Amino acid sequence: GTDPGNFDWFPADEVSTYGFAIDGVHYSGGCRTRYGPYPYCAVLDLPSYSLAKSIFAGMAYMALEQEFPGAGESLLSDYVTECGDMERWRDVSLQHLLDMSTGNYQSLEPDVDELASYETDFMAGETHQAKITTSCNLFPHKAEPGTRFAYHSSDTYIAGTLMNEILPAGSDIHTDVLVERVMKPLRLSPVTRATRRTYDTKAQPFTGYGLTLHSDDIVRIGLFLARGDGAIEGTQVLDPEELKAALQRNPRDPGMEAGSESLRYNNGFWAYQTNLHDACDRPVWIPFMSGYGGISIAILPNQSLFYVFSDKGRFEWLKAAVESNQIRNYCG
Repeated sequence: GTDPGNFDWFPADEVSTYGFAIDGVHYSGGCRTRYGPYPYCAVLDLPSYSLAKSIFAGMAYMALEQEFPGAGESLLSDYVTECGDMERWRDVSLQHLLDMSTGNYQSLEPDVDELASYETDFMAGETHQAKITTSCNLFPHKAEPGTRFAYHSSDTYIAGTLMNEILPAGSDIHTDVLVERVMKPLRLSPVTRATRRTYDTKAQPFTGYGLTLHSDDIVRIGLFLARGDGAIEGTQVLDPEELKAALQRNPRDPGMEAGSESLRYNNGFWAYQTNLHDACDRPVWIPFMSGYGGISIAILPNQSLFYVFSDKGRFEWLKAAVESNQIRNYCG
């Protein structure tokens, strides 16, 4: 039988909410606060932090690629003038930005560059000009694009800027692409229709962070992605090949090795290779989304998902993945 304890092992004081979904059924672990249960769990506002790199940047790109094939090959230098005149950005494409493989970095050690960027106008700047100018100048050029993984929220901000520039004049990558083509057809809650933006007339979406979600939104997004076809009620909304790549279902496009042989990053999505504690004869790749502080959403190959929102820096979901395999085997 199923052991619910394998979905609920975090200390209670660390977790705001967690849940598991399979076959269209959402099993919620409730919502906790440090002062007791939250009574309106279904409408508890949950921060995306870097989940937005997948939900916003990744899915908006796939929707853009579906409508404008070849968008991923668009060169930054052709669209974003703040970066375009710099040699370090020559030959960097939208795909490189979404894969964190621009070739511009200071250090390849985990979090070194990312934490350094938090002390700059990329994070503190309130205008698009401050953010984009800082982002374009943050890191030196050290490798050919597409050859080294270096995680930068600033690169996702640049990607959002580039996607806006690819669109027809007056269009917005969040409102006109992500919301209209994906979020509304999925019937997500109204909170998803807003995002953090710069405080100026440009109102550039942050892209790599700044969304708000409800638990039902997470389940709807996760199960939609887990199906792997990128279609909603018969309408193709995401480019199917780019979605397969993001979910590690296209061996020809594995993305970037992200610090170890068992960790990859592709189109804004992470993936981890595991044999589920020897439950599988051969390792499987499990795509997941990750957010600051301890936020994880695992998209499991048997079309189920597990999510947890915690705040003590734990990024753990493997027990849930093992238990889901017990419910419906996905080892092959």
